[in-house]
Amino acid sequence: MRVERYRVAVVQAAPPYPPSRKAALERACRLIMEAAAEEARIVALPEAYIPAYPNWAVEAKPPTSWDRKWYRIMEESMEIPGPETERLCEVAGEAGVMVCIGVNERDRLHHGSIYNTLLFISHDGVLLGRHRKLTPAYREKIFWTPGSPEDLRSIYATPFGRVGGLICAEHLNPLLKSAMIIQAEQVHIACYPGWSLLPREVMDVSVRQYALECQCYVLAASQYLTGRPDHPPDDGANWEFYGGSGVVDPAGRYLAGPSYSKEEILYAEVDLARIAERKAWIDVAGKDARWDVIPFLQSLREA
Repeated sequence: MRVERYRVAVVQAAPPYPPSRKAALERACRLIMEAAAEEARIVALPEAYIPAYPNWAVEAKPPTSWDRKWYRIMEESMEIPGPETERLCEVAGEAGVMVCIGVNERDRLHHGSIYNTLLFISHDGVLLGRHRKLTPAYREKIFWTPGSPEDLRSIYATPFGRVGGLICAEHLNPLLKSAMIIQAEQVHIACYPGWSLLPREVMDVSVRQYALECQCYVLAASQYLTGRPDHPPDDGANWEFYGGSGVVDPAGRYLAGPSYSKEEILYAEVDLARIAERKAWIDVAGKDARWDVIPFLQSLREA
């Protein structure tokens, strides 16, 4: 049965350190249950929450230690499906909430590949699918393998509307956003690390712009960390994550957040009828669509 109005939760938190698949998984499960106790129906968690965002400094000139850091992340990454997805599905089904969580996914066959993956799990405990980040940004390219265009086929029809998601810098790529719009996305999960070297305005503007362009709700989940006294400097790694999590309505207005001051779970009410109201102004996938421009864009590229 379709639910038009319901509560959503956005988790702003960092996983335990040092990176541990088991520890991060169990903390994620506790946070999901906490949000469910507050009657949330969708729970969004940050980018690369299991086991961690690979924030180590990268130095490619030998001798170097970054390869050992990569191996550390690879060893603690999860395979899909696997025991970790089974556990997440179990918790989602028990709590009756849809769960969207960022993870490091290890290729089952080629252990030299790690993907930055966003998982979608239904409220009745079924793994709906995944989205692999197509465009690892900047230094991320040395840790993560890019996803494929097929990874954009990641909008899921649920009782809470059509739910999809992108990861961090993908929100700055018009082609990737267009793929979401074409699939009539209604609730969008935006996962970020909250990395302190990226200006917070980038996240703020990109999530509000996404809501306006797609005429949808945006659940933006980011990590928050004020430093790791228990973690060594690690060749210049910056263990500061500023957060910025929030919930944005189809008009680009915050219903909750943005939060920059602490670990917390933010809550807001979603009303899918608001999407239709917004589309009265602009509907880029409907009455205002111009799909005939796509072949023209290709011709410009080939010119």
